[in-house]
Order: sequence, then C-alpha cells, then structure tokens
Amino acid sequence: MWRSLASVLVLSCAAACGDPEIVVPDVLSVTFLPPQGSIGISTDMEALVYFSHAIQTPTAVQGALSMVCLGSPPCAAENGQGCSADPTVATTITFELNQVAHVKPNQLLTANTCYSIRAAAGVEANDKNVGPLPVDFHSAFQTAP
Repeated sequence: MWRSLASVLVLSCAAACGDPEIVVPDVLSVTFLPPQGSIGISTDMEALVYFSHAIQTPTAVQGALSMVCLGSPPCAAENGQGCSADPTVATTITFELNQVAHVKPNQLLTANTCYSIRAAAGVEANDKNVGPLPVDFHSAFQTAP
C-alpha cells in the first residue's frame, strides 16, 4: 500500500509541480552594418548600429557611439598608420525609432584603411526589464582600395 501511495504522490507532484521555470535576463545587444571583418567598404559609407530594443534616450547614446581609424590592414589590431594624430572619426549620428543609429562620417574615409565602429557599455534600453549593454561592442572593417 505504501508503495502505491508513494507512486501516486510522485505522479501528482510531477503533474502539478511541472518543470522549474528558468528565467534568462534580457540585456541590450547590438548588431553592426558593416559587420565585423568586412572588406571593400565604400569610403562614403554610412554605418548602422541596430539595438535589440528601443533605447532610453538617443541623445545620451550619441556619446556612446564612435568610429575610430585603426590604420592600414590587417585590421586585427590598431597600428595607426594612415590615421591622423587623433584616430577618432568625426561623425553625425541620427536615429530611427530609437532603435537604429545611423553613423555617418563627416568626411570621406581613407581608402584601404581599417576602421572600427564602437558602442560603449552602459547604454540603457527604454524597457526597464531589459538590462543595459553589458560590455563595449565593436565592428572592424576595411575600406576599398
């Protein structure tokens, strides 16, 4: 009798208790265009930064987005060759629907040179249930010769 009662209790709990719910926190993430490792990019390009969720305030994010000159290829590391003394590229940043940033260099980029688009950690989503951008993200690309 105990054995059958124990079986009934186990089956009842399995049906009523169910599997434990695993909650994975949602955090803000970004996708870049051009993507990491792209080559042959036009010197008059406009980069796009797609946020996974609408961001809190586009004006606050503008300081968190930047483009820098890495130097001559290969683009694996900064070497500064072909870049000005200040590798930061002056850009104009505009937003669509608080979720897509357009990053347009104010001047043509240098041909056959490596650049990186960066989004700094800490950018906050408009949704309070979504955590901020956890780390710096970047995407390096090379312009066409």
